[in-house]
Amino acid sequence: MLLSAQEPESLVKRPEPAGSLKPVTSSTRPNFFGLAPPPDPLAVERGQRLFVATCGFCHGSTAKGGNNGPDLVRSVLVLHDEGSGTEVGPVILEGRPAKGMPKFAMSGAQIKDIASFLLSLSHAAVNRGDYRILNVVTGDPKTGMAFFNGHCSGCHSPTGDLTHIAGKYEPPVLQGRFLYPKARSSPGS
Repeated sequence: MLLSAQEPESLVKRPEPAGSLKPVTSSTRPNFFGLAPPPDPLAVERGQRLFVATCGFCHGSTAKGGNNGPDLVRSVLVLHDEGSGTEVGPVILEGRPAKGMPKFAMSGAQIKDIASFLLSLSHAAVNRGDYRILNVVTGDPKTGMAFFNGHCSGCHSPTGDLTHIAGKYEPPVLQGRFLYPKARSSPGS
């Protein structure tokens, strides 16, 4: 192979030998949304506790913005950090005095945990199919019973067709079935 004076040998591309391709694995394959791989759940848990205690008063406990702190879930700086702490670390350590953010004395491990927590929120915002609705049971049981007796008991019975219904479905699914039934019957149909 001939080299010109302008092409150092280190820049010349040589063909890879046959069979030298690296296998594509889940850790090397980028996901559809271009997010970094999901962070360690234990780091997320530690980071959440630290974030809520240290940063939540301004950024909100879910990092979506608070009294004077911006939304960090959609922050370009946080998205570029990819859970490593390299982007958010300097901001945490130096603060942003002009914007009212104080400095925080944290270790590299603490910063990485916070970055992992923030990355998990970005993942949750993008991967909506993984979102789980929690604490959906609301209302007053007596009021619900009165409504059921007045509007539903003509067709349904807790000891008949609705027996053990709560054991058949998770609370969000059951609530969805009540609020958004697949087929509605109306008089005359």
